[in-house]
Amino acid sequence: MKSNPQFDYYDWIHDYSVIPEHIIDALERYTEKGISPGHFLTAVIEGDLFEAIGRADNENMRILVQIACYVYNNVKAPTRYKGCVAFWGKEQSRLREEKNV
Repeated sequence: MKSNPQFDYYDWIHDYSVIPEHIIDALERYTEKGISPGHFLTAVIEGDLFEAIGRADNENMRILVQIACYVYNNVKAPTRYKGCVAFWGKEQSRLREEKNV
């Protein structure tokens, strides 16, 4: 297979402009408030490729690589292990309760 000298894989996987705003918003809510982002994004955040593929709609399937790279490079909350979304939600809830005491 010949490579295309005009195609820059690094630029392609880091083209976050293809990610819809509602996906970015859901990832920000997860990061900042521990709000679960839904089944597809939970699978991406937890690094479960098979589950992410199984839950992706047509649009998200086409940009799964960009979403995964965005999570890896930009989400400043626990990622890449099973249960991290539930853990982060509980932790953020605990922190909110401590502030209100």
